[in-house]
Amino acid sequence: MKIVAIGICCLAAVTLSGCEEAQFTDSATVQRYSEIELNGPMPRAYRDFVNQVDPYGALYVTETGGGGGRIGGQVSLEDAKNAALDHCKELNPDTNCILYATKSP
Repeated sequence: MKIVAIGICCLAAVTLSGCEEAQFTDSATVQRYSEIELNGPMPRAYRDFVNQVDPYGALYVTETGGGGGRIGGQVSLEDAKNAALDHCKELNPDTNCILYATKSP
């Protein structure tokens, strides 16, 4: 595998904040949409998402950053977003789920 530099743009609420550069040993692109501070099991879940989830994938987190849902290996980004949102809502029924990141080829 070769190291590919990608840009990760962060979107907090509706306003676009600055983009940051990151390097991953994968040819997939990870796009981050939220600056919610992850806690509990979610920092590891995000690392696993970046390193292990196949494209197309999506990760949703709760407003507190302590819960979420993810999925990978879908046929499209929209399918991944819908399935990950459903997963997040299933695991966290009484909280809002926010798109945190997507992964695409």
